Amino acid sequence: MTIVAVRAIDRAGRRKLMLVSLAVMTVTMALLGLAFAADWSSGLSLVCMVLYIAGYAAGLGPVFWTMIGEIFPTRAHAAGSSASTTVNWASNFVVSLAFLPIAKAIGQGPTFWIFAVISLAGLVFVLRYVPETKNREYADIDRDLQRRFGRRPAEPAATG
Repeated sequence: MTIVAVRAIDRAGRRKLMLVSLAVMTVTMALLGLAFAADWSSGLSLVCMVLYIAGYAAGLGPVFWTMIGEIFPTRAHAAGSSASTTVNWASNFVVSLAFLPIAKAIGQGPTFWIFAVISLAGLVFVLRYVPETKNREYADIDRDLQRRFGRRPAEPAATG
């Protein structure tokens, strides 16, 4: 699926791939929680897990790495990319540490529902704040980001 995403990133666009990916992740996590809570067949659980992985691998996973190279100005590219990568890996670490204790405390179904809500929050965040970066210059992306966060875009520097 990552190979599919690499080919689709420039065709479909980053934002669209992220939205579809997060929607698939949200639905599959909710269904997986339901499958565990209702003690449904393990076949449904397997299908949900495979679809979740496919949804992540086709969108959110690889698109993140593409977008961090596009949303920071040249002067802040190294720091911004480093901070983004750190937050990404720290989040992965926290999820890895938290999953089993949470599942043991409240059960697998509710645990997957928590992750479904987190995916839904990601979907809302992308809808509200993440601009498309496909075929756009940094100045256009920055203006879009400033507008999305309720800030007034900086005026272009005067030349001459």
